[in-house]
Amino acid sequence: MILRDFGMAKNLMGERVHSSVAEYVTHLQNVKDKDYVDIRWPVQVMVANIINETLFGYRYAYDNCQPFMDYVQDTKKLFENLAESKGMLLGMFLPILTRLPVTEWYTCRRFKQSVNKLKEYIIDNVERVLEAYDVEDEPTCFVHAYR
Repeated sequence: MILRDFGMAKNLMGERVHSSVAEYVTHLQNVKDKDYVDIRWPVQVMVANIINETLFGYRYAYDNCQPFMDYVQDTKKLFENLAESKGMLLGMFLPILTRLPVTEWYTCRRFKQSVNKLKEYIIDNVERVLEAYDVEDEPTCFVHAYR
């Protein structure tokens, strides 16, 4: 029921996808240097706009999406660091290492700052959406619905 209310019904979700793709195409048409077009970020913004509209009720402008770009880069860096961490791998196989004073840092604590930064992005978005929400109004996104 709730998924359908916020755009997961076939028609509503299709409209959101269509609208996001239309914004994407408009953005590409407005690119001045057509010989060199980096579509990586615009594609990510297009997909993020569909997700953000459902979760938070807003979209990013293609020329004003630095917080999202930072979030993506931070997430990528965290996963790269996790993949390279032998301590994290050991901590997964021997969970006791995550509770010992010296090995705790190598197995999990050194990643907490990165994880907290990612969580802060989500918390900031939720708080921003809730500030503008009037409980008398109909919920327009997941954050409003689960307030």
